Amino acid sequence: MVQPLKVRSSCVTRRTVEGDATIPTPVITCAVGVGKTAAAMELSILLETDGIAHSVVDLDALTMTFPRPADDPFGERLAVANLAAVWRNSAAVGAKNLMIARVIEQTSQLRGFDQAVPGAVVTLARLTADESDLQQRVRRREIGSATSWHEDRSLHLARALEAVDSDVVIGTTGRSVRNVASQLRAVVEWEH
Repeated sequence: MVQPLKVRSSCVTRRTVEGDATIPTPVITCAVGVGKTAAAMELSILLETDGIAHSVVDLDALTMTFPRPADDPFGERLAVANLAAVWRNSAAVGAKNLMIARVIEQTSQLRGFDQAVPGAVVTLARLTADESDLQQRVRRREIGSATSWHEDRSLHLARALEAVDSDVVIGTTGRSVRNVASQLRAVVEWEH
C-alpha cells in the first residue's frame, strides 16, 4: 500500500537567525532501516541535476564515537560541533542548502542546529515504513553482530517517532527511493 505524504498545514520554520541569509535545511529522520540516508543521497542527485548547490551530512555517522559521555549517550553535543565544522567547510566551497540525515527522537535535539548552521531554516521530515517492511529492510542491511539490536531498535524508534512533531511525514512502503526524494524536494524552498 502506498502511503500518502503528510505536510503540516503551516509548515513552521523551526529556526531563524539574524540577517537575510537563510539555509534551507531539511532534517530527514526515521527509524533505523527506513531509508533516511538513501533518501538524502537520492535527493542530492536530484538537486545536482538541477544545479542547486548543497551538502549532505549523515549526522548519525558523524557521532559514531566511543566512549560517549554518560550525560550525552547519543552524542548530541558532538553532533552539533561536527555539524558546525562540516557546514563551515561546505559553505566555503559554495553550498547554499544542507540536508541532514539524523534520528531525531525529540525536537529538542534540533537545538544548536541554528548555531552550527547560521541561517538554518529547519524542516523536520520523518520517513515511515510498515513494520514488516521495516524488519525486512533491517535484516537486508544489518549483517553484522548488531543485527538483533538494530531490529529491536528500529521497531522501538518507529513507534517513538510517531510522537515527534514533524513538519513533513512521508510513507516509504511501496515507494521507490526516487519517489520519496522527489517528495522531499517538493516540500522545501531551495536556495538557487
